[in-house]
Amino acid sequence: MRLQTILLSLLWAVSTIVYADTIADVDSLLRVYDNSQGNKRLSIGRQLVEIYGGSSVFFDGVPTISTDMSREEQDLMVWFGTERFYTTNSYYAEALDYNERAMKLIEKGKAEMKDAQSSMANGQWSMANTLLCDKAYCLFKRSDYTKSIETCQEAIRQCQETDDKMQLSRAYLYLSLVNHALQKYDEAKSLVVKSIETNRQLGLNVQTHNALGVACEIFCSAKEVDKAIDYGRQAVEAAHAIGYMPGVTNHLTQLSYAYDRKGDYAMGLLMADSAIAMVKATEPLDRNQLALALEFKGWNLIDIGRQREAADALREAIDLQLELGNEHAACYDYRTLSEALETIDPQGSIAALRRYTRMSDSIHTEQLKELMSQADAKFHNDELKEENAASRRMNRIILWTALIVVILLTLAIASLSFAFRQKKRAAMVQQRMMQAREEFFTNVTHEFRTPLTVILGLAEELKNLTPTGEAETIKRQAQHLLTLVNQILDISKVKTTIGEQPRTQGDLTAYVAMVVERHREMARQKDITLTYETDKHPIETAFVADYTDKTVSNLLSNAIKYTPKGGRVRVTLTSHPTLSPQTITLSVSDTGKGIPPEHLPHIFEPFFCVSSGGQEGTGVGLALVKQIADALHGEVSVKSEVGKGTTVSITVPAIGINGTNGVNEVIEVQRPHSSHPTLLIVEDNADVAALIGRQMEGRYTLHFAADGDEGIAKAHELMPDLIITDLMMPGTDGLQLCRNIRSDEATNHIPIVVVTAKATDDDRIKGRKAGADAYLYKPFNADELNVCVEQLLEQRERLRRKFMTTVGTSPIPARNSETAPIPANDIETDRVTEDNHSFAAPSEEFIVNVNEAIRELMATRESNVEMVASKLCITPYQLRNKLTAITGVTPKKYILKARMEFARQMLIDNPSRTIGDVADSCGFYDKSHFIRTFREAFNMTPNDFVKSQLRVEG
Repeated sequence: MRLQTILLSLLWAVSTIVYADTIADVDSLLRVYDNSQGNKRLSIGRQLVEIYGGSSVFFDGVPTISTDMSREEQDLMVWFGTERFYTTNSYYAEALDYNERAMKLIEKGKAEMKDAQSSMANGQWSMANTLLCDKAYCLFKRSDYTKSIETCQEAIRQCQETDDKMQLSRAYLYLSLVNHALQKYDEAKSLVVKSIETNRQLGLNVQTHNALGVACEIFCSAKEVDKAIDYGRQAVEAAHAIGYMPGVTNHLTQLSYAYDRKGDYAMGLLMADSAIAMVKATEPLDRNQLALALEFKGWNLIDIGRQREAADALREAIDLQLELGNEHAACYDYRTLSEALETIDPQGSIAALRRYTRMSDSIHTEQLKELMSQADAKFHNDELKEENAASRRMNRIILWTALIVVILLTLAIASLSFAFRQKKRAAMVQQRMMQAREEFFTNVTHEFRTPLTVILGLAEELKNLTPTGEAETIKRQAQHLLTLVNQILDISKVKTTIGEQPRTQGDLTAYVAMVVERHREMARQKDITLTYETDKHPIETAFVADYTDKTVSNLLSNAIKYTPKGGRVRVTLTSHPTLSPQTITLSVSDTGKGIPPEHLPHIFEPFFCVSSGGQEGTGVGLALVKQIADALHGEVSVKSEVGKGTTVSITVPAIGINGTNGVNEVIEVQRPHSSHPTLLIVEDNADVAALIGRQMEGRYTLHFAADGDEGIAKAHELMPDLIITDLMMPGTDGLQLCRNIRSDEATNHIPIVVVTAKATDDDRIKGRKAGADAYLYKPFNADELNVCVEQLLEQRERLRRKFMTTVGTSPIPARNSETAPIPANDIETDRVTEDNHSFAAPSEEFIVNVNEAIRELMATRESNVEMVASKLCITPYQLRNKLTAITGVTPKKYILKARMEFARQMLIDNPSRTIGDVADSCGFYDKSHFIRTFREAFNMTPNDFVKSQLRVEG
């Protein structure tokens, strides 16, 4: 939570940063500086150093340029600042150029620096150390690893000699980066830890966050992901502590990679998107950082199955990498792009793979050429030094040996690459086989479902025509067969699944309560008492929703089935947060006849038959429960005593159990006015209401009601933007609430979402007929509920905009005269069916009635809010609430817009009418007032409008 809070504050802060000085400004000033002399050169140099100081590129304070400096000393300050500026902004070629210029000036005075004890000498040693570290970093970013290693080693020696711990920490850091790139992870970890320990001797400084961030990357590559995430979080906090936003961006990118490696792709995507937003809001644009963030975003999107978005992010990253000259990164991004396009664009995937292959071959060829060139140069240099033929032959032997070594290394690399591809291909083949198995079972199941659907439909028709027991028997057996087929498919899916299943973080107590609620009607029909008990409210943990639903449903169905009339079934949920590992136990107990001891070892076998009280169990429900328990690394136990009943318990490891003792009550907080849409949640179960509220919290203003009567009252009081309601509630139930909302002129525009345990087709049809716009079953899917609410609110907002577009830009058409009202079909909005959006049609009808009332009242000069409300037989308060909810504007503004639109249409239909006549027809006493109002509405006077219409017609 702390990191998320920091992220939100950083995003707000970065969005307000605007850099006045860009790379182009610096380039322009540098050209002027090179061609200037004397005071002008000194003035330009000071401007440049001031820009660099504002960009936070220096470690030990901003250098100053004074008039008593020599030209070389002035140039050193400018070249050093320029080199730092280009390095921090990812212009590595330019940075290396100015690095060389500055180093040449420092080399001239190195002899004097070693003997001098002045602050100037110490400052130049610090600059020399900084330049060496920067050079190593730029060479690393341009993939010149050999020279980067040599430069890092030279920097370490020089920093140790001069006791420069700041730059020594950087030298260790960049050497660790090179080892990381070469996949030498043990050396990289050792070096980055040295960097962090060296830096800690200085206290918090501008370098602290860099070392921690690199540690995040290295430990992640070494598959020590938890350590990596810890270092990444420390890096973000360190950069934030010194106010260095580019560093925060970089570490968010590193955290994105770490979360991706851990498998938390949603968090990884959040980190990448946060980094991208921060980079794009900053000037000058850090192209390297943006490319990295886009690359990691692509990885996370691929892992969560959003290939098309991943491909877009990777293409943008490739373009940036090529601009920077980082061909290694671009090459590997092409390989990742090929993976992203594999399922959605096979041709594009092949093209990306070919590009990767060509670039990879080119890179390896260039490396081979460099090695051959070095060997050849060594050969010729030795040839000039050696005078005898034996030495020349020896040199040739050395050359060919080097070439052979290079070739052998190339072959070894190729062999390892081939072996890696073969291993990956074998894994893919195994995964495809498992997928093929699941597809087979799915296809077979679907083949069963088609005739079963026909049988069920005909059985229903037969039952209606000839209400006999045979038709009901056919329907019951067909339904049983369909359930059995579905369970077989579920078992197949659980067995086929590879790796851990995605878990949902939420309140397990409320989720199980919804599954239990779904079975209450079944229990009631058999006069069975069904109870649900838990030791904590809520139990916040990570669980697999689909597995939980299937487990509770199967155990409950069995318990109710084998419990005689008047019996009891009890569901208990118990958490064990103090155990190691933490566990959760779900138990279902019944008072049935029990299971004989000799049958207990076999009850989890598919299709094992157990005779119990005249009923015979032949399903696979318990086999599915056992399969799910195994998949979750849990255990199932059964206790049964003949004549007394059975208890089935499933215990599974839990992830992060939290919660408080006692009943969790939903307490409504009267919040101040907010720009968030208002939601009214009508639910009698406090746990479920709290669960729904947590899904919506932060994006909506929430109000709660415990039953239908309270819900109807609050709907009239609050006029919410959307209502979420249960169906089964004490007193006025959800169906009656829907009917009441839809039949009331003041509230019939409000969208309604039903979330209920009543899951039959008849229940759903009754709900839709009563006026529900969406019908979700308990236990609901949180993402589905969120999408449903968002879409209904978006559709309502779209209707609102189109209603206002009609008034503001479209004429009020005539029916039988030029003063006719607006018909409903002229409102430019999508006609929606009752099945999807029952709130749209009443809104259209209401707007038509409002327009009719305005038109009729205009001629009497009484088209005010009170008279329009009276004409519609509602109160001004109701008119204001409803019209504002539908159009987004107050009745007063809407009436004025309608009158102006009517006037505009009159001038279009009859340009020869006088302005006074039009003003009078629109209810204006004062002609000048009408002209002013018309100009404010259409940015021109009525006369100018008539002239413009005549020009168009001419």
